[in-house]
Amino acid sequence: MITRQISSTVQQVSTTFKVVTITGPRQAGKTTLAKAVFPDHQYYDMDNPLLVQRFNDDPTGFLSPQAQRFIIDEFQNIPNVCNYIKVICDEMQIMGQYVLTGSNQFEFMQGITQSLAGRTALLKLLPLTFNEMYDKQNPDIFAAVQRGWYPALLNQDVNSGIFYSSYLGTYLERDIRNLSLVKNLGLFRQFLGLCAGRTGCELNKQKLSEDAGIDIKTLNHWLSLLETSYIITFVQPYYKNWSKRLTKTPKLYFLDTGLACHLLGIMDDTTLLNHPLRGQLFETYVICEIIKHFNNHGINASITYLRENNGIEIDLILEYNTKLIPIEIKSGFSFNTEWLDNLRKLATRNSAFSQSKLFYAGEEEFTLKETAVHSARKVSEALKALL
Repeated sequence: MITRQISSTVQQVSTTFKVVTITGPRQAGKTTLAKAVFPDHQYYDMDNPLLVQRFNDDPTGFLSPQAQRFIIDEFQNIPNVCNYIKVICDEMQIMGQYVLTGSNQFEFMQGITQSLAGRTALLKLLPLTFNEMYDKQNPDIFAAVQRGWYPALLNQDVNSGIFYSSYLGTYLERDIRNLSLVKNLGLFRQFLGLCAGRTGCELNKQKLSEDAGIDIKTLNHWLSLLETSYIITFVQPYYKNWSKRLTKTPKLYFLDTGLACHLLGIMDDTTLLNHPLRGQLFETYVICEIIKHFNNHGINASITYLRENNGIEIDLILEYNTKLIPIEIKSGFSFNTEWLDNLRKLATRNSAFSQSKLFYAGEEEFTLKETAVHSARKVSEALKALL
C-alpha cells in the first residue's frame, strides 16, 4: 500500500481538531487513508443499510462509549450524526476523536457547516499525484495522462476504459439519479463529454448551453453538480480587485485527465499525442498536480490565470505567502526559448511577479532568464521550496 502525501497533514490536524473530515471524489482512497492513519479507530461503513438502521434506532448507543474513537465512512448517509458528534466532542474534548469521510458534497456540507463549525478540519483528497502513482518509475508522460490517477489504476492489469465506464455508471446512477438531481441521464452524459472537450479553456456558457441543448439555468445547475462532486474545478482570472475575479470568465478543468480522455474517446497515448486537445489535457494534468500538492499539505493557495488585452497570457498565477508566481505550461518535449516570452514581458512590466516557472513534457531541468524550467513529472518537487 502506498503512503499518501496527505497522510502527515491528516495526522497533524487530528492533534488540534476534535473531528477530521476527509472529502473527495469516489474511489480516490479516502477509506484506505483513514484506516491507515487511524488504525485504532472503530470503523463504520455507512453504505451498509444495517448500520444505518442501527444508528437511526439508537444513535446514542451507536456512538457509545463516548470516549471511543470512530471512523464513520460515507457519513452523509446518516446526516443527523453531526448533531450527536457535536455534543459528544464538546463534552469529551478529545482531539481526533472522529474521522468522517464522504464523497457526496450535495448532502453532507450543510451538516458540517452548521453543526461542526470550528470543531472539524476539512481536507480534500483527490486522486493520486504523479509521485504517488509511479514512485520511482519513469513512464511516458502522455501515457500517464491518458491512463488517469485513481488508485485502482495502480494495478497495470486494470483496463482504464472499463474502469472509467464503471466509474461513470456509478456516478450517474448513484450520485445523480438517486438524488433526483438530473432527469435525463443520457443528456447529462453528453454534457459531460462536451465539458471534457473544454478542459483547459475559458468557459463560454452560452455556447456550451447551445451545444448541450439546455438552458442557462440547467447549465449552471449541472456545472454545480460536477464541481461539488469533484469532477471539475474552475480557475478564475487574475485581477488585483478580488470582486472582478468572480465576475469574469473562469477556465474549466477536469480533476482527472483519465476521465476527460475517456469521455473524449482517447484510448491510448499515441492518440493523445496527436490529438488537437493534447495541450489542453497536458495543462489540465499540471494544474491538477498543483492543486493536489497544496491540498495534500493543507494549504490554501490561490490559483488564477492571466489574460490581458495587450496579448500577455499566463497559464497560471500562484498566490501564496504574499508571492505572485507566474507559471507557464507547454506540452512539447523540446524546450523552446519563445515559451518564456510572456513571462519575460510580465516581469519587465510588474516586479510583483517573481520566481516564474515553466513546466513542459521534457526531462531536462534548468534556469533560464530567471525562470525555473521543470519537467512536468516533478511538479511536487518544484513546489516544495515554496512551503
